[in-house]
Amino acid sequence: MKTFKKLLIIFSTSLLLCGCKSKESANENDKDNTSEQTSEVSSTPSGTTPSGSNTTSDWDDLGPGIDVPSTYEGTYYDGISDSLRGTDLLNALNSLNSSKISHYVTYDGIKTFASKCDIDPNNPGRIVGFYDNADLGTSYSSSVWNREHVWPDSRGGNLVEKDAHMTRPCSTKENSKRGSKGFGKDSFDPGYSVSYYRGMASRIIFYCAIANKNLSIEEIVFNRDFNKNTDSAYKNMMGTLSDMLEWNLQYLPTTNYEKEADNKAKRVELNRNNVIENDANGQGNRNPFIDHPDYACKIWGNTNDKTRQICGY
Repeated sequence: MKTFKKLLIIFSTSLLLCGCKSKESANENDKDNTSEQTSEVSSTPSGTTPSGSNTTSDWDDLGPGIDVPSTYEGTYYDGISDSLRGTDLLNALNSLNSSKISHYVTYDGIKTFASKCDIDPNNPGRIVGFYDNADLGTSYSSSVWNREHVWPDSRGGNLVEKDAHMTRPCSTKENSKRGSKGFGKDSFDPGYSVSYYRGMASRIIFYCAIANKNLSIEEIVFNRDFNKNTDSAYKNMMGTLSDMLEWNLQYLPTTNYEKEADNKAKRVELNRNNVIENDANGQGNRNPFIDHPDYACKIWGNTNDKTRQICGY
């Protein structure tokens, strides 16, 4: 394991040296705001969306990719073949997810369920806020914390907002910073305060794309808030894909970090996955990208040159 971690650190560093380019609003309505950033989004590369040509046959000449350790040893994924790639794996995970969900926590229900799934591992009487590990009270108060659409509402997050794996408690102050921008080095960095959230936020976005196949992850820099009048063609899309694939590998849930803030965020991520599955008021399902971070590269790693380099193909 130590050898793997050293190789992963060397690999991640080399990516950076090679030149890889480096909401919901405070009232929880994710209002459109086009005044902050006005850069145009780029065109979508061929085969980027999960519904495109990224199928098993496209992987025939590719290598094994990066060996990423799993955090899960149960039977939940016994029906998922290790040979599946691209849309075949996405569809299999979608079917598994649908079969496991007993009911949804719901967007309103996260107000109380957060006291279980987002509990502070060091202080059970408090919950941990998304992005910055804010110390929050378990009783919901919109003046203290909001329910963050990790996949922004105006970009299609409303399709999965009832799902506890997507919606996170977030301090009101921090919640207003992002708006509806995408995640990426040239858009919004979810690790601006605690680095580990880069990996965690990416795995939530990956989950949303298998939970609802109307959502897609693109190699696009969404660096300004969604404008329904000019951006309708990009609704239900999130980016930037290559950055999130890289972050997923850089901030793994199997790594022990030097900073306690990162380790705390990691413990929350692992615990909430178990609680959402097993609690009596939970959903009965898991986020597969927490348990198997390699699934992200297996689905989207063959999208373009950047993703192939990041995923080791």
